[in-house]
Amino acid sequence: ISPSSFNSGAETSEQPNKFYRSVVELPRALEAEIPTVIMLRRVAELAWLNTRRHAEFSRNTEPGFTSASCQLAEVYLKRFG
Repeated sequence: ISPSSFNSGAETSEQPNKFYRSVVELPRALEAEIPTVIMLRRVAELAWLNTRRHAEFSRNTEPGFTSASCQLAEVYLKRFG
């Protein structure tokens, strides 16, 4: 997911909602929580990567993932914080 997903004028980002709607119709209150769940997952992934800094996967993923996560967090906090 990109930071622009949290920046839209819609209550939630359309890309994840479109996927979820294809599986089951969600009440708007639950749809509104999707960006928060995505942000929480992203923070958990950052923590996981940090505990495995020695692994090749973490070394290859971490630099871009961290900066993209920071951008996502900034946009999220501006919109929801």
